[in-house]
Amino acid sequence: MKIAIVGLGNMGRPIAENIMKAGYSLTVYNRTKEKAADLLEKGAEYAKTPRQAAEHADIVLSMLSDDEAVTGVTFGADGIIAGLSENDIHISMSTISTALSEQLSAAHSSRGQSFIAAPVLGRPDAAEKAELRIITAGPQEAKKKAEPLFKSLSHKYLTPVKKPKQPTRPKSASISCSFLCWKRYLNHS
Repeated sequence: MKIAIVGLGNMGRPIAENIMKAGYSLTVYNRTKEKAADLLEKGAEYAKTPRQAAEHADIVLSMLSDDEAVTGVTFGADGIIAGLSENDIHISMSTISTALSEQLSAAHSSRGQSFIAAPVLGRPDAAEKAELRIITAGPQEAKKKAEPLFKSLSHKYLTPVKKPKQPTRPKSASISCSFLCWKRYLNHS
């Protein structure tokens, strides 16, 4: 399976490193190519646009700061949607609004693609150790296809909801509540 990641910030970089450690072919896109230099030395390929990254992948992960950043790399002639083929998947690991999550789901669906909302709980050190907590929502078939990828980034992840807007609600409402839920889940698994 070929993976692309868009966004090599504090969270995206360690996620990219773990993807490579898991043996996946990786294409990366970041506004500043210099941030990708060490990944390129390790065998990743660099895409000049988000579209080009998507054209070389079965699954594209985006890990960006906010709605505006995610919108900017997803839509338009050079966006992720334009580059993904039918049946390919876009996974947004960013904390984005419910409205954008719904918009992304509809836009991808109209092109025969899948969208998975997968906000994460955890800081860069958890990302480095592949110990992120990931809450996923989206089409069941797409989540099943992405499961090995999620396992390379997290030792525990939840797929409690079906609609892409739902995982953004607990995160944006209360990070502390999410951590309490995870603590209870971990203590009982």
